[in-house]
Amino acid sequence: MREGKFARGTAVTLGSRIFSLLVGIGTSVVLVRVLGPQGRGVYALAMLLPNMIVTFGNFGVGPATVYYTAREEVPRRVILGNNILLSLGLGGLGIVAGMSIIACFRQSLFKGIAVSLLLFSLVLVPLNFFLSFVRYILLGVQRIKEYNYIQIVQTIFFFVTVVAALLLFKMEVVGAVGAKFLSTLAAGVLAFHWAKMVSGGIDLHPNFPYMKKAITYGIQAHLSNILAFLNYRIDIFLVNWFLNPAAVGFYAVGVGLAEKIWLVSQ
Repeated sequence: MREGKFARGTAVTLGSRIFSLLVGIGTSVVLVRVLGPQGRGVYALAMLLPNMIVTFGNFGVGPATVYYTAREEVPRRVILGNNILLSLGLGGLGIVAGMSIIACFRQSLFKGIAVSLLLFSLVLVPLNFFLSFVRYILLGVQRIKEYNYIQIVQTIFFFVTVVAALLLFKMEVVGAVGAKFLSTLAAGVLAFHWAKMVSGGIDLHPNFPYMKKAITYGIQAHLSNILAFLNYRIDIFLVNWFLNPAAVGFYAVGVGLAEKIWLVSQ
């Protein structure tokens, strides 16, 4: 019985990843064709800032959520409510950290990127925290299909909004960032809906013992996640440092295509 469930979960996950891959390639084509190398590089750098903050600041709460949800030693509605509180708190701190990075390192790390665009990209920080912390509850209760459906919805919504923003409204890079925000928001709303259903409600009262346990558990693997992120993404900073956003655009497309091959091993 368990083997059959595992096989179905694996098949659903693989299918959703292949579908997201195909739609993602289409999205990349639109981004490159409309924005060109310069705009594509600017977009890559703008997205790198919130992704970096979320990677550094999530403290492994996502995997800890899977662990404690599965163990059922903390009520699910408490986990959901406190994960939302953590996402808001860490999101606020992440925005402050992002503003500090922009103020101190814009000329070196984000050369050629408008301050307004970098500030706009920071709206993704609390939203990404929220989506990550809420969605992992579904893994904890083995709702594999719903977990993958959220990824599919986000991918489709991003493609549709990118096409609308770039081709219909001619919004260029700010439109691409806005499309990312809207697609993440849609995925977050769906994730919250399903997580609330499986949790039997939501308890927004702070539970500091749970928060402490979640961060203590998650931080054990957090350092390796940070190092992996730096290993895979610090090269974008280096390309922009020595060259320019247009070079980043070419490089980001090449790296993105090469990384699609990881789908097989994952």
